[in-house]
Parts: sequence; structure tokens; C-alpha cells
Amino acid sequence: MVIVSSVSGSSVSCAVPRRLKKRANNKRNRHLRQLNAPPTLPYPKPSPTPLLPPSSRPSSSSLSPYQFIETAIAHLESSSQHLSHDPSLLLSILRHVTLPSHIRRLRQLIPLFLLRRHASLFAELVQLYCSHGLVRNAHHLFDQMPERHKSNVFIWNCLISGYAELGLYDEAVALYYQMEEDGIPPDRFTFPRVLKACAGIRSVPLGQDIHRHVVRSGFGNDVYSLNALVDMYVKCGDIQAARKVFDVISERDLISWNSMLVGYSRRGLWREVAWVLRGMLDAGFKPDSITISTLISGFSQSSSTKFGLALHAWAIRHALIGNLSVGNSLIGFYSKINKLALARKVFESMPRKDLFTWNAIISAHRLDRQIFDLFEQMIQSGIKPDKVTFISLLSSCADLGLVVDGKRLFNEMQRKYNIRPEKEHCGCMVNMLGKAGRVKEAYDIIRSMPSTAGPAAWGSLLYACSVHGNVEVGEVAAEKLFDLEPDNEHNFELMKRVYRKAGRVEGVERIERMMLDRGFEL
Repeated sequence: MVIVSSVSGSSVSCAVPRRLKKRANNKRNRHLRQLNAPPTLPYPKPSPTPLLPPSSRPSSSSLSPYQFIETAIAHLESSSQHLSHDPSLLLSILRHVTLPSHIRRLRQLIPLFLLRRHASLFAELVQLYCSHGLVRNAHHLFDQMPERHKSNVFIWNCLISGYAELGLYDEAVALYYQMEEDGIPPDRFTFPRVLKACAGIRSVPLGQDIHRHVVRSGFGNDVYSLNALVDMYVKCGDIQAARKVFDVISERDLISWNSMLVGYSRRGLWREVAWVLRGMLDAGFKPDSITISTLISGFSQSSSTKFGLALHAWAIRHALIGNLSVGNSLIGFYSKINKLALARKVFESMPRKDLFTWNAIISAHRLDRQIFDLFEQMIQSGIKPDKVTFISLLSSCADLGLVVDGKRLFNEMQRKYNIRPEKEHCGCMVNMLGKAGRVKEAYDIIRSMPSTAGPAAWGSLLYACSVHGNVEVGEVAAEKLFDLEPDNEHNFELMKRVYRKAGRVEGVERIERMMLDRGFEL
């Protein structure tokens, strides 16, 4: 009730009871508290039923991201159907998922009609599939969607990128051309993805065709697309085309400079490397760890000691020596120029060592018995060896004549570390056993190989037969090599030596006739 206390002219004064005034103040304070409250988790309430029941709802601060998603999915799986049909709730959960197993469980909860009805939910699921290597699942889902969902270039970019990341380059390129045929206009993120696939195929004509599409689509000045073109031409071996594109880039970034450095260094064009480095520094860019490690790897291939030492000094001056990729490249560089002590010094100075570090230093000691001590240190440090580790170890056993150690490591590789022997491992064993005169054992290794042996393994076996005089196995190895390498004269000479050592004149004459038929000179 309002009580009129006084009237003066046109002014009316009202006296408000204290009870009503206090209620209005409380309402205003509650409203202000809601406005200033910290943001809550972005899971909207689909119904009065909470995401987690009060008895099983721990505080968000006590859960890790994995536990939170696991708990949310588990509750969705056990809850009534209306929760799993809420697109906003599902979208919020999908945006926090990081494991393929969680993606699969959520997909089972989402009905197909919901994905067809809500394009954003479908796009998020496709993106998750592709970023976790499940591109086949993403493509299968894509094929079940209505045409209006397929007009989104984001979806096509995800699929092209997913295939390219898995090394399925032909599928990525085919998808791009299907996208073009369907009239979906590309954006600036489409071309770097498809150009990566072109680089993987190593096809310059294909890359040139995509280059024309880049220009025709209006991205001829886009640095993102131009950098991808430089990288594609470099990887395809057309360094001149890469340089032409590089010269067109008006605002080069670090990726632009690094791409040209990679191209020139891999071809040993050190004058051009120096030119790019000078231009890079003049433009205000400093070589980073990627630049330095790439260049050092290139110098390793050319045995350019002077440049390698200069880059090592640069890395020290600019505090890059602790970087893993730089350290690993330096170990490889010094081992290739036979500076084992310097490789060991770099290794010991590295504050952190990964699998590549250990593999690099173990490979550097292939001709040194210290390789076994390094392998033990690697195991003790908690780093699990891989197939590359054992290739270096078995190669070392072959070079040093350590048959017992080689056989032990070959068995350990399979039984203890669950690594299946590949051609390279078996080739090392054939070489090791052949050098030791155990030709029959070497032949047994080839016959037990999971895949067909190549020229390297059969060549090692034939060489062992020529040294130790085993005609029976030598004939088998030679027959295989004559089919695999019909123009390799060395294989015929080795088989002649096998027959000559065994006193088989008719065998020597038969091999000589075969050589004449193939155009070889005796």
C-alpha cells in the first residue's frame, strides 16, 4: 500500500514502506551477483535432470580433463535418452574430447538423424575423427549426410587434411578434385592441405595444376598458400619453381625463409644458402631451431665441416644448443664426419634426451663396442628402443663380428620388446652370419622373413657363398638376384667365383654365356 504524504504543485511525494524497499534492494543485489558471477561450464541444462546426479557429482576442481569427460560420457550412457539427444550438450562434450576411444563411445550415443539435423554437431565430429587419424570413419559419416551439409568447405578441408596426414596422398588429391567438381569453392586453408599431398606424391605436374587453381581462386598473393607452394616444389625437386614462388611472396615469414633454406641445403647449394641466410637476417628473422637443425642435417650429407662448425657456434651463441632437434642433428653431423668424440660431447651436454637422441648416438658408435654400454644406458633411462635402434645394433654386430651378441639382440627384439623383424633387421642378420661363415643359418633367416627378401639380403648371402664356397645356397641366391637385378654384372661375377672355387668349369662357362647374352663384356 502506498500512502500519499504531501502534494505540492505538480509534485507528488510517496512514502514506501521499509518492507517493500528491502525486498526491492534484495532483488537488485541478486541480479548484480548473477552478472558478476564467474562463468560456469558450457554445458546447458537440457531438462531438470542434471548431467550428473548429486550423489556422483564431484567438484570440477577435483577432476582431470580425462576424468571429467569419462564421467560425463559414462553418465550419458546410463541416462535417459533425452540427454544424448541434446545437440548443445553433445557439442560441448565433443569440444573437450582428446581420445579416440571417447570419440567412438560418443558416436554410438548420437543418432544419425541428430547429425543430419544439426550441421555444427556433424562438423565437430568429422573434425575430431580426422584429427585423431580416423579419417575413414569421418568419410563414411560424410557419405551419409544430406547435400546441404556437404557444401561446407570446412568439412572437405578436414577430410583432405586427414588423408594427407596419414600419408594417403592419392585419396587426399582425389577428394580435392571431387570437391572442385561438386562446385565447392576452396578457401585459404584448402590449398596448403592438398599441396602437402602433392608433395607426398612427388608429382610436379600435379602440383603445377593445383598452383593454377591457387591463382584462379584468388589466392595468388596469400602467404599461407604461397608457402605451401614453395614447400611442395622443394619436396618435388623443382628448386627453380620454388624460387620463383618465393620471389613473389611480398611479406615473407619464417616459414618462407625456412622452406628455401631446406631446398638449397638438401641440394648442397651453399652459395644460395648463404644468400637466403643473409636475406633472412636483413629482414629481421633469426634462424630458429628448425632452421639450424635442417641446415646441420644438410651439411652432414655433404660433409661440409666448416659450415657445420659455424652453425654449432651459432646455436651456442643463441642458446639453441639445448634444443632436442638441434642436438640430434649435431650428433648426426659429427658422426658422419668421423668426429665421434665431438658427437659424444654434444650428447652428454644435452639436458634432455629422447628416442631420436639415443638412436643418433648409438648409430654413431656402430663400429665401437661402446654401443652396447650406450644401449644399456638407454634402457636404464626409461627410453624404450624401437626398430631403428635394433638396426644400428645388429649392423654393429655384423661389422664387429659379434655373432653371439647379434643373435641375442635379435631374439630380445622380438620377445622382450615385441618388435617384428623387418627386411633391414633380417638383412643385418644375413650379413652377420654370412661373414662368420654360417651360410646355412643365413639362408634360414631369409626363408623365415615375413616378407620377400630384397636384393640386399640375397646379395649378402651370395657374397658369403663366394667367400666360403657354398655352391648349393649360392645357386639359389644367384637365381633370385638374376631376376631382381638382371643388369647387375657384379652378381654374375660373384656366382662365377663360387663355381670357380668349387672347380665347376661348366658352371663358369654357363654364367659367361648368360653375361654375353645380356651384353656384358668378359
